[in-house]
Amino acid sequence: MYEEYSVTSTSGTLRIRALGASDAFELARWRTFAALAVLLENCERVEVEFIGPTLRRLYPGVVCEATSTDGSGRLRIQAIRGLYPEVSDVASASASEAAAYDVVVAFNAGLPVGGDWARAIERIVSEHVDAFAANAPSLGNVAPPFWVSDYNEEAIDIAFAFLRHVVQRVLESRNVDSRAEAIYLEPYSNAAYQSRKRISSCTVPTHANAYACAFVGLSRLEE
Repeated sequence: MYEEYSVTSTSGTLRIRALGASDAFELARWRTFAALAVLLENCERVEVEFIGPTLRRLYPGVVCEATSTDGSGRLRIQAIRGLYPEVSDVASASASEAAAYDVVVAFNAGLPVGGDWARAIERIVSEHVDAFAANAPSLGNVAPPFWVSDYNEEAIDIAFAFLRHVVQRVLESRNVDSRAEAIYLEPYSNAAYQSRKRISSCTVPTHANAYACAFVGLSRLEE
């Protein structure tokens, strides 16, 4: 969707945290995640942590693992019932451990509905601020980007506006808005969303998950 940006892992393992997950969608489509271990270059293993309030309750630490028939790829999944970051004690959501994930995703999220997503975004952005304050990006330690998808153009436009609002609120509360700028992958080429750190646009047809945006991270403002 965004040719100028890609999520990669140098360890041979791609780690994904999926928020707002459900049994009927994300968990039922576990084979899609398994395919990544076969299709992505230099990827031998995919680990997915599903977090959602309607997931079947599993005992902490219970995981499922699968291997492709030819042994070329492996999948490890864990389902945790609850809301992020309230389940952080189980989900290992501290800033230092968050860097172990390559990407955080929320499919067909309905981002602006209620306050649950605001708390999740605040935690994700705070992890980026902590890394920024510790100058971790220069050492190669970066908090994971947050990808959001939705069903149509209007929904993703609203979601992106909400995402930007919460990100900016966190930056201001942490007093880093004068030193850092948020980097986004934006939906479409709407002039209202243009910024110095704007990256391309999404032009995928109208299907579930076809409209996407992302908060990639922070960039230090030029002195």
